[in-house]
Amino acid sequence: MALARGLESLGARGIRLKWPNDVLLAAAGDFAKLAGILVELASDRQGTQAVIGIGVNLQAPRDDLPQPATGLDQALMPLPDRHLVLAAILRELVRVLEAFAVDGFSGLDFSAGSGAGVFSTSAQAAKSSATRNAHVRRIFTLGPPAAVDASQSLADSDAPR
Repeated sequence: MALARGLESLGARGIRLKWPNDVLLAAAGDFAKLAGILVELASDRQGTQAVIGIGVNLQAPRDDLPQPATGLDQALMPLPDRHLVLAAILRELVRVLEAFAVDGFSGLDFSAGSGAGVFSTSAQAAKSSATRNAHVRRIFTLGPPAAVDASQSLADSDAPR
């Protein structure tokens, strides 16, 4: 969500989320992978830490890949300096992580979703010695073509607030 919003703040249009870890770009009536996210959790006596890895294709790959792939240069002309791209992503990431640290999933603005279905799970987040539990009833549910428009609203949904 934060990555998609960061890219949109630069002017990129056609950004879609493929839950849980891909960001796609609309291209020629289809979608191509623009970015990916990996999160690794590590726990110790001090709590749980998350290492978040984000990869963004700034330029469209030239190699033949097993899935369609594209670059930010296909969405933004001219392509912004990579430092500006990073700053836009980090700005949104900080905003989302701060909201999550305070209120868990209920503190997030789920304005990126089509409401195509319901996804239900339990989640737990730990910060220092405090643990917060949440029951998540809707997170970016995916239907054909397995993409969600990051500009749509879930205002009428049953997403937790």
